[in-house]
Amino acid sequence: MSGIVPLGDRLFEQAQSLRQVGRHEDAVQTLRAAAGFVKAAAAFRALHVATADSYAKLGRYRQARKHLKIALSEEPRDADLHARLGRAWDDDTLGGDGGKALAHLRRAVAIDPTHADHQRDLGRALLGAGNVAAGLKRLEQAWALEPDRLDRLEELIDALIEHGRLQKAHHVLIRARFRHHAAPAFVRLTRHVAHVRAARAQRHNRWTLAHPNRPSAAVLPFLKVRSRPDRKAKPTGDDVVLRLDPKATEHPRLPRRSRSRRVSK
Repeated sequence: MSGIVPLGDRLFEQAQSLRQVGRHEDAVQTLRAAAGFVKAAAAFRALHVATADSYAKLGRYRQARKHLKIALSEEPRDADLHARLGRAWDDDTLGGDGGKALAHLRRAVAIDPTHADHQRDLGRALLGAGNVAAGLKRLEQAWALEPDRLDRLEELIDALIEHGRLQKAHHVLIRARFRHHAAPAFVRLTRHVAHVRAARAQRHNRWTLAHPNRPSAAVLPFLKVRSRPDRKAKPTGDDVVLRLDPKATEHPRLPRRSRSRRVSK
């Protein structure tokens, strides 16, 4: 057995070292050179995923999606590849597509519903698309899959506060108190939610004191319109007349016939 490492593996290891120090442009060039020596399926997937990650770090999402599609063509039921491709569509602020991002992220969740990162990514994309209820539900599912991770809880609480679900945030903290009651990060999170709730209550009290006689919401009555069977009869108190011009007729006026123009011969 030869002890010489294949050239493709050496180039891939060199590219990984470059990626670890943030030299993604050089890593991409090295990975492209290594692509011609890759034969195994696992190495093929790893090379294209690494290339896509480096392109994404450089903000070149179109090239990242290209390599992810190549890897996905070999493994169409790979949940991680669908999730990566969905993030590449969602993170691209210039050429992204929210619909395609949601489609791939939903596909990733459907293939592997027990993966917390896929649930989290889908929740973020749904919140970005304006579907607040579904997005918060996905973030809560991601935390439920990994309840011991405080970062999952913090992300859920931050999203609930951002979208005004303070009561829900309070209930989530009560559920998480048994696991994290002694953690300093959980204590800070609890104080933050209490501060936000107190600030909202204070603003509401200030508004109530400043406008004691002003109702919080006004409901306008519906107009009741009745048709008179006798059009010659005068309107009574039960009828509601929306408009009655002095010179208006009871029936719509027919359009006047326009005189034909004489065509000079």
